[in-house]
Amino acid sequence: MQAYQRRSQRITVDRNIVTQADVIAFELSSSSRSGADSPVKAPTVDDYLSKLLKQVPLEIIGAYLILEGFIKTGLVGQPLVLR
Repeated sequence: MQAYQRRSQRITVDRNIVTQADVIAFELSSSSRSGADSPVKAPTVDDYLSKLLKQVPLEIIGAYLILEGFIKTGLVGQPLVLR
């Protein structure tokens, strides 16, 4: 039963780019709510690599990683045998 529950859970990817203005807006809005402690984690500014990965479709990144693996292991030019 537990294995079924794991399969039914979805992994979500947040593709929104967080800028310095977003962080400042979050801090201002959270400070205005003085009575409630928010369990929401404060956002951090995305670095260059994070921004790039969020803009490129995941299918392209996956295809790149597969092709890179084939090239590194020397499978390019040899027939791929699935067993």
